[in-house]
Amino acid sequence: MVLSSLQQPQWVLAARSRSTRARVVSKASQALKSAAAAAQALRGSGGEGGYGGGMEASTSGSGQQHATPMQRYQGGMVSPVGWDYKYVRIPCASPVSPDDTRCLKMEALFQHVLGYPRLPPRVYRHLHNSTASVEAVTSCVEGLSAKYGRELVLYLLRRCPLILDTDVATAVQKADVARSMLDLQPHEIFMILRKNPMLLVLDSVEARARYDRLHRITPLTHEAVKLMVRKYPLVLNSRSETIEAVTERMRHLAYTRSMWQQDFDCISPSLLAFYLRDYADLLLRLEYLALSGESATWTLQQVFKPSNNLFSKKHRGFREWLSVRSARRQQLARRAALAQQERPQQERPQQPEW
Repeated sequence: MVLSSLQQPQWVLAARSRSTRARVVSKASQALKSAAAAAQALRGSGGEGGYGGGMEASTSGSGQQHATPMQRYQGGMVSPVGWDYKYVRIPCASPVSPDDTRCLKMEALFQHVLGYPRLPPRVYRHLHNSTASVEAVTSCVEGLSAKYGRELVLYLLRRCPLILDTDVATAVQKADVARSMLDLQPHEIFMILRKNPMLLVLDSVEARARYDRLHRITPLTHEAVKLMVRKYPLVLNSRSETIEAVTERMRHLAYTRSMWQQDFDCISPSLLAFYLRDYADLLLRLEYLALSGESATWTLQQVFKPSNNLFSKKHRGFREWLSVRSARRQQLARRAALAQQERPQQERPQQPEW
């Protein structure tokens, strides 16, 4: 008598389940082995192993050569025959065009010196429009890697490819000036460079001038300015006029409430750095609260710290106010543009009547 699956013991069903899983795993293993054997045969069909395997073209009866599948797949992503660079490029999926020998050499440089498999797309776009020679870029990457380590240099170059246009001596000198300006220990410059790679490109005199002016355009002392720049060194990338304008805008809004006024007069370097990092959104929050009167007991830190979603959930009318404000500003901009177009016509001298 044949029992149904509901009537069979549990150990029988469990055994059948294990047997089914074993057959599935066995079939999958055989499929992987077959695929690996086929790939090995394809690589070895053109000759003896290595990168040259499968790269020789087949010849038709008319004597015309045709590219093999491996040639079409790699698309010329190997070092050309006339390769004259000291680093040999390793084939990879790359953003570089096969006929761009200069960038292919830079990709080989990144592979061997920085240990990165391909040229980062952002770096490739920069090099494509840069006039720096291969020798200059090679010297820059090798020198910086020896000075700061390849992991840090790779991170800096991916964030700021402009560093490749600077020679090693100048870049190291600018980093030393920043370390001296911020009174850092030698090992602390690595953290500052990770936060702001532009310090290797920014003119040292300009960076020093911006730093010296911060204590005059912000409510911070010299020591507090130093702490703020250590926390947020990207502030040195902005023009002093911009920092002064956004700080003065916050001062005007903060002075609409006595609590905010006290917070602004004794603002901490950390909170001011947080504000300068995202001042556009934070100024809108201050403006909305000053006009609506909501959250009257909130300090500046309570206004700044929540995310945009949390702030919008707490203040339901904030997003609607933003939409109305944006529409109003667009309307004023259109009116100003129309007035600017009508003004030359009104000021145009009239032709005398004869």
